[in-house]
Amino acid sequence: KPPIKPKDDVDFKTLHAFISRKFMPPKIRPYVEEKIKLVGDATTYMCCAWEYIEVMEGSAAFSVYKRIEPWDHMAGALLLEECGFYIRKWDGSEYNGDDLTGGLINAPSKEIWQRAYNMFLKEPLEV
Repeated sequence: KPPIKPKDDVDFKTLHAFISRKFMPPKIRPYVEEKIKLVGDATTYMCCAWEYIEVMEGSAAFSVYKRIEPWDHMAGALLLEECGFYIRKWDGSEYNGDDLTGGLINAPSKEIWQRAYNMFLKEPLEV
């Protein structure tokens, strides 16, 4: 059965997403904390393995991470890619586990990836 994916224009206030703030740089964290209020629920389990499963199953719409160690993300990113999700680092490049700079956004589509990036990261990363 294919994963349940939200529509590209879905209102983020109706969504559950995983937005890991623990490793966010200090200059970005307050901005992200403020924008989280625009998402229905942005709790995290602090276990990205479970979070990847919920994103794949459709229980969560997307996930945003700063720390992108391969042992935390390679298997989950591959799983989501195989299900047709759009997985990219914060700079838009593909995640391959050997470049740990930036962060990672996992989304069901390029459009939702871009919306998540614009909401949480674009402005503080431009400063």
